[in-house]
Amino acid sequence: MPHTSSKHRKKFTHPKRIEITDEDGWTHVSNTHSVPSPSSGRKKMIMTDGAVDDDDHPAQTILNDDTGSRGGEATAYKLSPSEPPPRLTLPELRKQFTAHQGTWESSQTWQQLKHSLSKDILDQTNTQLRINNIVCIGLGSPSGFVQGGWVDRRSVALYQLASLVSIATSLKQHQKNHKTPKNEEQEEDDDEKEIEIIAQDPVFNTLDVELLSSLGIEVVNTPEGFNAVNERTFLFAPGAERRHLRLMLPSNPAMVFGGPLEEGPSLTSQRFDEDDNSTIENDDLADYVARTRSVKLQEFEARPETFWRMRVYWLYDE
Repeated sequence: MPHTSSKHRKKFTHPKRIEITDEDGWTHVSNTHSVPSPSSGRKKMIMTDGAVDDDDHPAQTILNDDTGSRGGEATAYKLSPSEPPPRLTLPELRKQFTAHQGTWESSQTWQQLKHSLSKDILDQTNTQLRINNIVCIGLGSPSGFVQGGWVDRRSVALYQLASLVSIATSLKQHQKNHKTPKNEEQEEDDDEKEIEIIAQDPVFNTLDVELLSSLGIEVVNTPEGFNAVNERTFLFAPGAERRHLRLMLPSNPAMVFGGPLEEGPSLTSQRFDEDDNSTIENDDLADYVARTRSVKLQEFEARPETFWRMRVYWLYDE
């Protein structure tokens, strides 16, 4: 009987999807080990949240990243709500938040920040620091993927949300324990007001809104968050773009979480038209920084990019 042989078809193995985090804290889901980068010949895409300054940045011809030659047009795309996993529920999302909150509150980063808040910031300012509202800008989605499902920043958003809740609790407790003398002419004592917390980000989906609401945080539309910043605001902006900071810092918020404000944006996050406005932006940021003191956050070991090189700034009168 003749020997027969049959060719065995090789079993196809799907490439394993991996997470790659770039230097700005964004996580890309990819089949390769390289972070996606724009091609010099492709049309550039600018993500916008519909901020009031977006009209200043129409689509235009720009230079290619590497060659310096003229490239395609830059097209602005408005950010849409993120896409949560189909079976994710609010109880499960709340469970994820609680786990992230536990990791955050047990970290040395939070212990150092909590000590700085109570000893270096709130008790050492020459003027009596009172916070009336907390404005959160650019948190990102705690539950969903953005940019067509290719950017997963959920864990970073959950850790940052946990830090926001912890800071808000500390601020409320401090103001409860350090009430200012009542002014008889004042209709309502500021000490009796509850600190209002609002959050603005166009990528929030329905689950995000429900999660934030369960934590006492109201989600608002653009530009309500920008307009709510005043001299008694704690501005929580770990994910805010510098153009947004340029809109808010002239309102002199009492405290700012984010930055570092002293440095320019990284090349990976720089907008196509940033060179034209860099002098104006730097002047605005430098003016605010010159009137503040700051403390740098200790590296967060669980996920370092979450608070990479960030600071807490507070206005200080000499």
